[in-house]
Amino acid sequence: MSAHNGNTTGAGEASARLQVLRPHIPEGGISVKIIGCGGTGSAVARFGCMFLASLDAPTRVVLIDGDAFDEARLNASRAWFSKPGPKASVLRGDFLPFLAGSQLTLLAIDEYVTEANVSRLIRKDDYVLLCVDSHRARKLVNEHCKTLSDVTLISGGNDPAEEGKTRGTYGNVQCYIRRNGEDLAPDLGRFHPEIRNPEEKPAVKGCAEMMASVPQLAFTNLQVAACMCSVFLCTLTLGDPPDTHAISERCFDIGDGLMRPLPLGNPEAIRTD
Repeated sequence: MSAHNGNTTGAGEASARLQVLRPHIPEGGISVKIIGCGGTGSAVARFGCMFLASLDAPTRVVLIDGDAFDEARLNASRAWFSKPGPKASVLRGDFLPFLAGSQLTLLAIDEYVTEANVSRLIRKDDYVLLCVDSHRARKLVNEHCKTLSDVTLISGGNDPAEEGKTRGTYGNVQCYIRRNGEDLAPDLGRFHPEIRNPEEKPAVKGCAEMMASVPQLAFTNLQVAACMCSVFLCTLTLGDPPDTHAISERCFDIGDGLMRPLPLGNPEAIRTD
């Protein structure tokens, strides 16, 4: 009997669950692109860099975001940024002192991802951690990754709080993997029509602005970041290519204390409202 979930498991599976997860970085290192450096992205960057620097292996991390904070907006975001300026560059400056002596190279690109630059920013063999709140941006990155022979794309997001509809506690993380020109996990839009055919919507407020009226989003964003980091860990520890059964999509609701991998094609499985 497994001590983890109370379900009967075979001896081999039970033994595997007791093995320490040991990340494997190829000899030449890996390239990680973190797109979006707001509430979720800054947390992914902070803990992702801490994790990668501890591995004592050559790693290149690139922070990508075209947004910037001025003094007025910074007051709501002191927890993420030390000063006004471009988000990606400011985060890089904040993190560099803690990475001294490691084999991690940290870069910043102060640009939004667009059709004109996506092929320059995202390349073969990249690990892409997509922390944006726009389905159009998700589709753009997803469609480009479909053209690459080898890539790992991890995308996270959460519902807003809308009275009578959603309470701001639900989120999901998807992992799209391609190896040798073949899909090993569904692309972001395969079971999500809102990504496959995104609608035009007004500009969404940033995390800091939204939390002024919906404070629980701070914890929902943090859970998205934690889930993205855990999926990233699994892609480095469960073999190459990794077993995608438990990581192709995970959903959670912090209000109900739930997180689980979803059956393919059923993104509503965890909802309780």
